[in-house]
Amino acid sequence: MSKVYFYFNLPKSQGLPELDLARLDASGYTIDLRRVVVDRAPHSRPAMERGALVTMLRRMQTHDTLVVTKLAFLGSSARDVLSTLERCRDAGLRVHCEETGPANLASASKPIAVKTLAAVVELERLSASARTREFLDQAKNEGRPLGRPPSLTRQQRARILDRLSRGMSVTEVARQFETSRQTVIRIRDKGGE
Repeated sequence: MSKVYFYFNLPKSQGLPELDLARLDASGYTIDLRRVVVDRAPHSRPAMERGALVTMLRRMQTHDTLVVTKLAFLGSSARDVLSTLERCRDAGLRVHCEETGPANLASASKPIAVKTLAAVVELERLSASARTREFLDQAKNEGRPLGRPPSLTRQQRARILDRLSRGMSVTEVARQFETSRQTVIRIRDKGGE
């Protein structure tokens, strides 16, 4: 027999979700307090790093139902919520969110709410990619260096080359400059650029 679980992720300052449970009860759900799970994780924490949620999902069996009142309880971002819904779909769970209506968000035929969420994730991905390209193009046009800044100054690199030319080993030079052998080898191969 399938079971219904209720999950909430609430701030530490908020008590038990009594009003939400009463609203769910009025909606027709039978509330079994043994299956009400409350996390106190920051909303910025990804779903699979929320201890109570992870434990509950492991405990649930195929055809069980997960009920949340807010989509935000299922993840820290639209992408994270979609990932959680996919995990539930793969496990054969049903997911209902009072905020989005009665549809099973983890069904094989994705409801409109999930399709909309997927479209938002794709829009965010494209926007972030475009912003990154614009920033890199602007930096390149302004002559700013791209990538990670060098770990050693130009003078330090010149001193490394000087010591290597006087016969010091790569390991000795790396110790003196408190850097890795790979960094010294890279400087040697590039000629101090």
